[in-house]
Amino acid sequence: MADECDRMSDAEFLETVGATKDGKISRAALILLGRWKSDNLLPTPNIRIRWNRWENEDDYSDSEVYNIPFILAIDDIVSKVFSRKREYITPGTTMVNKFDTYDDFVLRESIHNMVCHRDYTEQAYITVREFLGDRVDFINNGSFIPGSVENVIIRQNRAWVRNPAMMELMTRLGMTEEAGRGIRRMFRAQQERLFPMPEYDLSEEDWIRVTIHGKDINTNYRDILLHYPDISLEDLYLLDCVQKRKLIPQDDAERLKKTGFIIGRRPNYEIRSIYDSSGDTKNKADTKQENDNYRKIISEYISMHGSATNTEIESILFDEFPAVMSPKQKKTKIRNLLRSMRDNGAIRNGGTIRYPRYFLTIRTEDGE
Repeated sequence: MADECDRMSDAEFLETVGATKDGKISRAALILLGRWKSDNLLPTPNIRIRWNRWENEDDYSDSEVYNIPFILAIDDIVSKVFSRKREYITPGTTMVNKFDTYDDFVLRESIHNMVCHRDYTEQAYITVREFLGDRVDFINNGSFIPGSVENVIIRQNRAWVRNPAMMELMTRLGMTEEAGRGIRRMFRAQQERLFPMPEYDLSEEDWIRVTIHGKDINTNYRDILLHYPDISLEDLYLLDCVQKRKLIPQDDAERLKKTGFIIGRRPNYEIRSIYDSSGDTKNKADTKQENDNYRKIISEYISMHGSATNTEIESILFDEFPAVMSPKQKKTKIRNLLRSMRDNGAIRNGGTIRYPRYFLTIRTEDGE
């Protein structure tokens, strides 16, 4: 639309992008685009964004307070956040992936949401607190409009906005996403970095704290993100809750246990290592029951067909194992199950070492 915009007068252009209405400048336009000395035209003082960098939880080393226009303040704040280079190796390859600690979109979207949904009737700053090498907190006054993060991530409910004129202007300026979509993109951006999901503290009725993590806090969670890039956003959110020791619904927990992503008992669930093919080491009884069930499946198959090869046993057991296990881990587990059955005298190899074929062992009163 560049050519069309060039033909517009300033007044027409401002009206088109929603900065003015019937020739009058909106408060939203003043906050985003107005000169700093125009803030006296706003009904509430102290419309500011405060950024500070903390070396630790008790001591900050740098700080700055920004007046309007927020469109320039946001650019400057994002450029200040320290983002070191990280890297990881793609599974099954030697390819090294390099990325910045923080995604520009995630930082911008976090501030944009604060600006868009701030309660401007209150005299309070929007605060951005950077904890060096750890996380960035965004603190804002005003309740969380969707009610809960689950409403956005899982149920994808559409919610009304607190400041419609601000939302419309920010959308037309390309600053914000369709309601709810930006938060979902933030979650996916964190997933690409193998980092924890954005964390929403809604414990206070009229305050919101959003935390963007800049490092992993659980290696098992990181490994799942690395090996399962197509994991659903719902499961991603639930696993993130588990690693942060937050309670998840019982039905969801049981489903994640069946897929092999988590272990343990309510409320002390833990994320299972994808390299652990032996089951829940903290619940030996459960592990023994699972292995007994696998051995029973093998015995029933051999009884029905007379014998079984490794390939046939793999075909019936692969789908029984947790989805989180790799094919190599599944083959190793089958090999261990067959070895235990041979050692216990339940089956014998009637083939060769290279091409085994297993038969049930027939027992008599005098032995085999």
